Amino acid sequence: MNTKNTKSILVVSFGTSYDDTREKTIDKLEEDLQNAFPDRKFYRAWTS
Repeated sequence: MNTKNTKSILVVSFGTSYDDTREKTIDKLEEDLQNAFPDRKFYRAWTS
């Protein structure tokens, strides 16, 4: 068992079927988070 702690970020979004809206909101937020925390593993989840 690996006991090393790894810091991660999980972003959960409701999502959208509109590409332009997703790019301006969800994608932008995820990009900002990745830039703010470059040492963290990044995971995405969608709800429905």
